[in-house]
Amino acid sequence: MNVFELFRIVTALATSTDVPVPDLLAIQNLGGKNEAAFQERIVEVRTAAVRALAQGDEVPLLYLWKAIGASDAALEEKVKALGPILARWDETRHKQEDEVHPEWIPFFEMIYESTDPELLRELKTLSLVPAEHAFHAMIDGDSEGVMRWYNQLPKENQQLYFLGLKTRNQLLRQLRKRINPDLIDPALLPEEPRIGLIKKYLQHPFAHQLQPFYGKTFSQLISWKFLTPEELFAHEEELIDAHVRQGMAYFDLAQVYRMNERYDDALANIEKGLTRHVQNGNRLGCYLLEKTIILRQAGRVDECVETFGSVPVSQLDRYNRDLHAKIEASLRDLRKE
Repeated sequence: MNVFELFRIVTALATSTDVPVPDLLAIQNLGGKNEAAFQERIVEVRTAAVRALAQGDEVPLLYLWKAIGASDAALEEKVKALGPILARWDETRHKQEDEVHPEWIPFFEMIYESTDPELLRELKTLSLVPAEHAFHAMIDGDSEGVMRWYNQLPKENQQLYFLGLKTRNQLLRQLRKRINPDLIDPALLPEEPRIGLIKKYLQHPFAHQLQPFYGKTFSQLISWKFLTPEELFAHEEELIDAHVRQGMAYFDLAQVYRMNERYDDALANIEKGLTRHVQNGNRLGCYLLEKTIILRQAGRVDECVETFGSVPVSQLDRYNRDLHAKIEASLRDLRKE
């Protein structure tokens, strides 16, 4: 922590709270030298900082966090010191989880962008917060703002944030929690705000960075019982429009139509995806392989074989090369019949 940063701490705390500033500034000098004194001094400052937080002032807690992080204390000492701060902040955060503008977000963003990644990795309490953070931005219509904030994070902090979204599909679980944590049948739930929330999920860039091109977003929403196929078909235009990756959306929608044996509708969406969006390389291969499967299941064998012959095999990724091999074997068996 440099002199300028210390000056900012003194100025902020002198005008916002009764936190003992000398004690706070001494924290970084005690770290690594006297663990007992280090922890004792933190407890003293934390008491006043928590009192300030209860009054709506998060500045003391933020700077206490920064002072601990900048100290010479060992990693385990810092984790021990920050644990109670996270616990108190977590209580405040959960009291406000249903608000559109949770007051915990600025604190989370500031500590996430300023904390050493090694320390962040050890603070297990924070592991699920990125998904809540991204989801609140989603329902508030500020996904772009979160993306801007995310893009300016240090690279390793970005990786940890993204891991928080990805582990056990936490971003999708946040959507499930908001719609209905005990969801059984989507037909029993009111259409709004469910469809509206799903559209916001589809608009969020993170939702599609978490899965590859063939991640089947619509299929996933159906498998998690957020939508029925019939609801998807009824709302397909608005859901396609909401989808941040429409090239993927037409492909996925075609698959759902195929699985419901609506082959003409499936082919129509394949054609929309091929004509309305530039498809090349592996993505073009995805479309042509799916079109081959649709035609095969529809019994249109000649068209199926012709389409399969146009697949750019050399540009397929490993997943689609395996799929190509399976289709090729299936067509060989078909010719033997």
